[in-house]
Amino acid sequence: LYGRSGISACGLEEHRELYDSLAARDGKGAATVMLHHLEHIESDLHLPDGSAAPVDLAVVLRPALLKA
Repeated sequence: LYGRSGISACGLEEHRELYDSLAARDGKGAATVMLHHLEHIESDLHLPDGSAAPVDLAVVLRPALLKA
């Protein structure tokens, strides 16, 4: 919804690294990977100044709900 690029900022490799760290019970490694992942997502965000109309979350999520 707020991504600049129009595509998911989440790379499969980032999720795999997080999973691998969690599976290895490497808390410190998982925290490092997660922080990097969240910073990556945050860098792709475009957050309006608040002057735009509120977003109706039901409208945004409806397509996903219809697929389920």
